[in-house]
Amino acid sequence: MKYIVFTYNDLPTINIGDYIQSIAARQYMDSNVVFVNRDELGKYDGDKAKVIMNGWYTYNPSCCLPNERVTPLFIAFHLNADAEKSFLTPGNIAILQKYAPIGCRDIHTTEVLQNKGIDAYFSGCLTTTLGYAHSFKVTPKNNDIFIVDPYSYLPNGKNIYELTRTLCQLIGNFKSIRRLIGKYKQENPFTINLSKVGIGRLLLVTKTYVLLKKICEKDVIWKARYITQWYMNSEYPTDESRFKRAYELLQLYAGAKYVISSRIHCAFPCLGLQTPVAFVKNNAGGEKSTCRLDSISELLNVVELDKERVVFNFLKDKKFSMKTTFTNKLTYLDNRNKLIQKCIDFINLQK
Repeated sequence: MKYIVFTYNDLPTINIGDYIQSIAARQYMDSNVVFVNRDELGKYDGDKAKVIMNGWYTYNPSCCLPNERVTPLFIAFHLNADAEKSFLTPGNIAILQKYAPIGCRDIHTTEVLQNKGIDAYFSGCLTTTLGYAHSFKVTPKNNDIFIVDPYSYLPNGKNIYELTRTLCQLIGNFKSIRRLIGKYKQENPFTINLSKVGIGRLLLVTKTYVLLKKICEKDVIWKARYITQWYMNSEYPTDESRFKRAYELLQLYAGAKYVISSRIHCAFPCLGLQTPVAFVKNNAGGEKSTCRLDSISELLNVVELDKERVVFNFLKDKKFSMKTTFTNKLTYLDNRNKLIQKCIDFINLQK
């Protein structure tokens, strides 16, 4: 029996969080693995195989679901709001009904599938099980604080007012932002140029600095280590290099004192790795973003934003400092344990 692990090599930019999702699934499999592009699963024509369908599968709705050569376990499945109409065709609904119940990563997906007559339930995210079968969990803890994409997108990024405001913030804080870019370059391939990605990075670093001044003491801002999980295709051009980077990041997160991030696939892995993590939840991202986050506050310690205004901080009136300590919520553990058992049972069934 073959086991499919997903790759994502058809995108112009790379989210290493996707590869972290693949690592979360791979930890249940033996060495008999075949790599398949997530959005081309329906074209698979190799030996019969099993696949754990965790993640976001709506970039190519006509080809992302399994054919008759593949036996899937739908777990931690996400259907984004902007793809519901194109994805929920009669053919795709029939496939989901065939392999139900469908474990969903978020409440939004659960309710959408149920409304289409598909047996679905909230499973949580498979990356919370990282550490189950890898050495990450025995990584010794240190005093490193990681700040990982606290802004993973620019809210209202096509809005002229928002762009003008961000440019003014860049000019007003130019010296500090230039210093912060240097911090990013210490840990990442991080090109700032006139490309769409380069300009986007500059704007995101600007927003990051504006946010950090509100929630962090200066010692954290300038002593923390800065990671991005969003790269140009050319910066990690092969699946091998992307998986390597994903493993590197997980090892770093496993040893951290604490992590601040708006990336789901940084925050949820930190739960599994038993690393304290603060999730930056921005309510201004539109339905495409917020539909993924409806259960976040129950599972994670949250700093909540409305555009640039901090409307909630689990630390209350305190800022993050080098001395800050906190613990993760434990509400994820029940789903984590169920996910582990479901994956074990699926892989071992008629092996």
